[in-house]
Amino acid sequence: MMKKNIEIGSAEFLADLLLVLFQKIRSGEISVKYLEFFLNLSPKKRAEFMGRKILGIVLPEKTSHLSLISEGRDLVVGSPDTSPIDQKVFSKVLFNKNLKNISFDIKQSETENVAVNVYELIMDGNILNICHSFDMDKGVLAFDSEEQIKMFARDHRCWLCLGGATLFLFTKKIRGKEEFLVASVTIGTDNCLNVYIDFFSNAIVWLAEGHHRFIAPNTEILIS
Repeated sequence: MMKKNIEIGSAEFLADLLLVLFQKIRSGEISVKYLEFFLNLSPKKRAEFMGRKILGIVLPEKTSHLSLISEGRDLVVGSPDTSPIDQKVFSKVLFNKNLKNISFDIKQSETENVAVNVYELIMDGNILNICHSFDMDKGVLAFDSEEQIKMFARDHRCWLCLGGATLFLFTKKIRGKEEFLVASVTIGTDNCLNVYIDFFSNAIVWLAEGHHRFIAPNTEILIS
């Protein structure tokens, strides 16, 4: 059972909100199907759906767990001069055993151009610690598609970690629900690229001595 304290004021507000929501569903103003659609949107898509504006922000050069190593470099995936993924990028694609019937090496129909930052791990931690060190919603640290990750691995291979892992946070719809997943890209002894897909919630601890890297989209925030 999940244990989380909710302040009395917040609990009363939520109770009132649920009552209003129930009344609107009962009257037909809102359908359950519409509500399910909205709740399954990613934080970014949900904000866009509500008509919020998008402003660019600069990610920090250093957090408690990471240090920026790509400062001054214009690293972009999906730029106009970048050809689409039309060949197999990874030699091996492995999944957490609980991720059944999930495909990673599929072509995405739409891929936005996005600037990226490359960070190196400077303190031991799992992916939760890494993302929390930015002190922002993890949604803005996530790539929108696997295609962007594959493009980075193909076009910016020299920025992948040698002897360690390069981590990417991304979102994917699984059984109708948007999930946060982690792609760990490694370079094998045969010089081929491999990737392991895992849940964001899995607490694998990455050691700083491994010089592992974390790739983040040079992100956007949404404001009203």
